[in-house]
Amino acid sequence: MTGPRCARRPGGREEGMALLTVLMLVGVMGALTVITLERMNRALAMTTNSRSAAQGHHYARGAALVAAERIETMLAELEGPLTLAGGWEEAPMTVPTAGGAITIRLSDASHCFNVNGLVTGSPGGATRMRPDAITQFAGLARGVGIGAQRAQQMAMSLVDYIDSDTYPQAGGAEDGAYSGYRAPNMPVAATGELMAVANWNAADYELLKPFLCALPTTDMQPINVNTLSEADAPLLGMLVPSGVSVAAARRLIAGRPAAGWGSQAEFWADARAIGAMPLARAQYQVDVTSNLFRADIEVEDGGFAVRESALIRLGGAAGEGGAHILRRSWSGAA
Repeated sequence: MTGPRCARRPGGREEGMALLTVLMLVGVMGALTVITLERMNRALAMTTNSRSAAQGHHYARGAALVAAERIETMLAELEGPLTLAGGWEEAPMTVPTAGGAITIRLSDASHCFNVNGLVTGSPGGATRMRPDAITQFAGLARGVGIGAQRAQQMAMSLVDYIDSDTYPQAGGAEDGAYSGYRAPNMPVAATGELMAVANWNAADYELLKPFLCALPTTDMQPINVNTLSEADAPLLGMLVPSGVSVAAARRLIAGRPAAGWGSQAEFWADARAIGAMPLARAQYQVDVTSNLFRADIEVEDGGFAVRESALIRLGGAAGEGGAHILRRSWSGAA
């Protein structure tokens, strides 16, 4: 006689399947919830970062105006030449914000050769080669160790790159030298564009880079000799076609009067004492004050950092007073 069989509870299999289904649904819903929350957090972080970046750039724009006003005030209070006395280049301005601070550092930006000055004329209009600027550029290139023939070739290629015509200079290069694109035949907006110029290479560009600027004008940039450092000696050498080495220019800068040179005449008197005979027009390209400044701005607010630089000129194209922001560039955020 067999023993009693174990009775199965009715619907047991169905209940197990239902429980498994519920567990699967709970798992899927949990995963979807995690994904949704992650996306919401990411969207919130992106929104917060965007707002912080926008706020940082607003602060930076305001800081550029503060810097321009500070420059106006500094020069208005100045009696005599602009020197580094008082440490205005070394002492940053700090402005507190609700979540951090804004730091502004000013520097003299007149120490450069304006590459757009290789041509004369109005930007956007007809321009032509400026011979004395080519002589200066060649002198600057030689001063940093570039050979005379190569320096001339680089200068002519750059003239053809920015002048308004399509006729190449001797040793220059117009559209035919560029594969896939044409020379813009207009002033460059930044010195980084020079890497696209025919007959230029990275090694020579790096040698010249500290001494070049690309200003929105074809005027030659006056250089304040009272704020030059010894590292800027090649800029003085370019104003004197022969007879003065970069080493001699360094000694001239190192021997600058404590109160600075009071006039162009005073500077050239000391320069001639070491054999410097400037180009005729170059005599007026040195100055004892500055009309071009740079403001490096760093905004740290709410854990977000924005860095910008502003190029500020004193006096407009028509000669009116006041500081004008020529260009602002964003150098990064973190």
